[in-house]
Amino acid sequence: MSLSSADPAANAFRELSLVETGQQTLDLSLDRIVAAIANHMQTDVGSLYCREHNEETLLLIATVGLLQSCVGNLRMRLSEGLVGLVAQKGRPVVLARATQHPRFKYFPEADEDEYQSFLGVPVIDEGNIQGVLVVQTIEARAFDPAEILQLESVAKLIAPRLRTLHR
Repeated sequence: MSLSSADPAANAFRELSLVETGQQTLDLSLDRIVAAIANHMQTDVGSLYCREHNEETLLLIATVGLLQSCVGNLRMRLSEGLVGLVAQKGRPVVLARATQHPRFKYFPEADEDEYQSFLGVPVIDEGNIQGVLVVQTIEARAFDPAEILQLESVAKLIAPRLRTLHR
């Protein structure tokens, strides 16, 4: 598949630099980062989940494609769904037909019933899972290794920021 020319890692670095200089908030940067990832990877959804202070739940903190009303409200235990599976395993989960996986869990409040494919990567800082970065598509799609590496690169850049967010 052909990807657009904007490098998502470079874009994330630029956005986080604006936070460092006080030119924008971290929440706005994260929103822009997930939107840029979804656009670059030509996906219908880009989402970021942060591991909460109790370390047993993940909270949706930024999304494009899912309902905005879920941001700051949609929580799942690490034992729930594909996002939880990524956090538990600490490695990417890649599925062309996510709804067929035994760990798939439908969250009706997110209005995600039409999404088929799933690529989730852990956001790891200092050896600890800080969250999960996800892209999804309506059409079934097999993500290639280059796309997985791109998403992992962005996850590495945002990982230090998640350590203190929503804790």
